[in-house]
Parts: sequence; structure tokens; C-alpha cells
Amino acid sequence: MSKTGNGHLSVAETLKEHIENIDSNKFEIKIVDALQDYSKRLVKGISKSYVPIVKYVPTLYTSGYYFTDNEIRLSLFLSLIRIQSRKKITSLIDSFKPDLIISVHPLVNKIAGEISRKENIPFAVVITDMYNVHESWLNSNSDLYIAPNTYVARQCKKHGIKNINIHPIPVKLKFSKNVDVEKIRKKYKLDNNKYTVLFTFGGSGTINPTKILKDLMKKDPERYQAIVINGKNKKTYEDIEKLSKKSKMKIVNLGFINNMEEVMSVSDVAVCKAGSTTIQELFTKKVVPIVINYVRGQEKDCADFIKMKRAGIVNKRNVVDSIESVTKNPKRLKRYKKVCEKLSDKDSGMKEAQELISLIK
Repeated sequence: MSKTGNGHLSVAETLKEHIENIDSNKFEIKIVDALQDYSKRLVKGISKSYVPIVKYVPTLYTSGYYFTDNEIRLSLFLSLIRIQSRKKITSLIDSFKPDLIISVHPLVNKIAGEISRKENIPFAVVITDMYNVHESWLNSNSDLYIAPNTYVARQCKKHGIKNINIHPIPVKLKFSKNVDVEKIRKKYKLDNNKYTVLFTFGGSGTINPTKILKDLMKKDPERYQAIVINGKNKKTYEDIEKLSKKSKMKIVNLGFINNMEEVMSVSDVAVCKAGSTTIQELFTKKVVPIVINYVRGQEKDCADFIKMKRAGIVNKRNVVDSIESVTKNPKRLKRYKKVCEKLSDKDSGMKEAQELISLIK
């Protein structure tokens, strides 16, 4: 994988967790950032620049995304990665001697697939994008593809990919376990009779939820309560902290947390970005996503998937109106939650782990 965004790392850690849950003594699992830790300076720099480019110059990322969604143009870019990375990745594989290689990142598929074929090592690809398939995901050297849904699987088949299994993007074990909702509500002093709106994008620094919260407070402070996840964004945290002290609406202001499964369990809707792993976690917890930001590329595709399946709302401007359109109609909220449930599978990670393990000779 590579840490270009948190999604690929999250899926890698999730698969590791589920495989070890099957038999922790039988498997030794190594998660590798192929682009940052096993490449030369140029590719390392490109990889590290992903987050600042997406944050400050998103149009540059979008242009690159669509420009490389072509076999010939992509091959030129992958040649650079191959030159910068192949030797180190080959050395890693020779020293670790794996019985199985799994890729959860499109830019390492080709190289890992070539080496695995040469070394006669089973190779699997787990696609982490929810709708369209970028050219970089396609690799005929794979022994198994795991697609998140039929739409992605159909596109893979059109490009000659075989051995495709379909499972939703896997979520960590803690998201699939039942929690004591009442206990969590008491922990955060939440009102059972109010709708809980979760804000989960502050850590990226791309959106400040302060204005949205102010608009929500003006609309109906007695109807709603909010949980804000700021991640490591200190400025946003401080802004919300000031607001919460003079707000009539209950605001639970949090920084970086490791218990997202808890706050999702007590939320009705989530104002968020269109990151596929976060969206899948929301589906699993039956929280209706209200997407107000995405980068054109795989995030735009994820937003389109949400709209197509009617699993939530995509609206960059009228956020409070979107929240009200869901919560003021109990039947509509219930319908959205039902769609979310259909798009999830709490056992997806376990099923994928078993299928991956079955490839080991």
C-alpha cells in the first residue's frame, strides 16, 4: 500500500486484523508503504506531496488522475515508479519470502504483480474505490481481485480481469461489533430525543465546520446536537470550543479519536467528505452520509455512487437544508438507513481474509 490518504492504510490494517483474527499464530503480516519506504527520492517526493496537493491544489491532482486513466499514458508514469522502486521492492520480497502478496493501492499493482509472477508468489488486489475503476487498478497478473460491488466488478471484467469476488470495502472488527448505545449517549451527555449530527472532516483542514454549526444553531438548536471530530486540526478544535461555550445546541467537540465506531453508533447523519473507507464505515453503522466536499477523481466517483444508490445526499452548498431534508421526515431517514444497511456487510473483512488465505499454496 501507500499512505496517499488514510484509506489504503486503513484497508491494509483491516485485512491484517481479520487474517490474524482467524489465526494469529499462523500468519506473519508485513504492511509496506511501497512508494515512500521502498522507492528512490523522486517517487518518495511524489507520494509525500499527495496530501498537500489535494488540500491546496486539487485541480492539479484531478488533472493527473484523469490524464493517467489511459493505458499508454499510465504506462509512462508507471515506468518512472518501476525505475525508482522495482529494485528495492524485489529485495524486500527476496528477504521476506512471502507466501502471498496483497495490493490495496493502484500505483503498486503492476510492479508487485510482475515480481509475484516472476517469483511464482500468489498475488491479490483489493480495490478500495467504490464506483469507477481507474486504469491503474487493472492487472492481469492477479490471482484474485476483490471488488466492492457489482459496478466495479463489471468494469474489471470488461478489461479482461478474471477471478473477481465481490465484497464491500472491509471495515475493522470494532465496527462490526454491537455496542451499548445508551452507555455511549450517557458518556457524551447526549439527548435521546434529539437528532445527532456527526461532523467528520476537520482533520483534513479542507473544511471548517464552524459556519455550518452556526447555521444549524440558528435553524433549530432544540432539535439537534452535534459531534465534531477535528482530528489533529488544532485551529478547528479551538474554533468549535469557543462556539460550544456560547451555544444553546449541545456540541461534543473532539480531537483525534480511536473510537469512531462509538460516535457513529449514536449518530443519525454525518457531514463528511467522500472518502470511500469512511463512507463504508458509515454504511456499516447505518449513518446517512451528507457529502459536502470531494476531490474530483475517486472521491467524486464515491459521491456519484452515493447519489446513484440514494444512500445519502451530496450537496456542497445547502448543508443545513440537506440535514433537515433527512431528519424532518422519519420515513425518509429510515429509508436512507435501510439502503446503507444493504450496502454494508459486517462480515466482509472476514470473508475477504478467508479468500485471501485460500490462495496460499
